[in-house]
Amino acid sequence: MRDREPEPWESGAPGPFLWIETAHGNVEVWALGEDRFTVKAPGNEQIVVGFEEAQRTAGELAQRLD
Repeated sequence: MRDREPEPWESGAPGPFLWIETAHGNVEVWALGEDRFTVKAPGNEQIVVGFEEAQRTAGELAQRLD
């Protein structure tokens, strides 16, 4: 029996688990494992550590694209 439900990035499902649609393309967050994430946007890709950092980076990139 599980103690908790896995977080979306822990599921191992292919594809981004978080995305933000903007007027000039989508910002996507992909899980790499071990608390590392890739944040992808048109013309930009960053690897960050920590879910909160991934959310913050995705939000900043989305604001630049709108």
